[in-house]
Amino acid sequence: MVVRANLGKFGQNPALREFLLQTSERVLVEASPVDNIWGIGLAFDDPRAENPLEWQGLNLLGFALMEVRARLGLANQ
Repeated sequence: MVVRANLGKFGQNPALREFLLQTSERVLVEASPVDNIWGIGLAFDDPRAENPLEWQGLNLLGFALMEVRARLGLANQ
């Protein structure tokens, strides 16, 4: 559901689509110290945020956005 909603969001707005596609192969995260489901459970400036093995959360939003990026990238080819 989250992937489908974000496909709609990023697919209908050229500026947002381009912004997401320009992240290229970067790993996307929801850097929130209070969200262990959608985020990594760490603040953006926490040194552990650089290492997925040290994340305190599932980062479901980050993984959903990377899936959206992949699908939009394929659609642009």
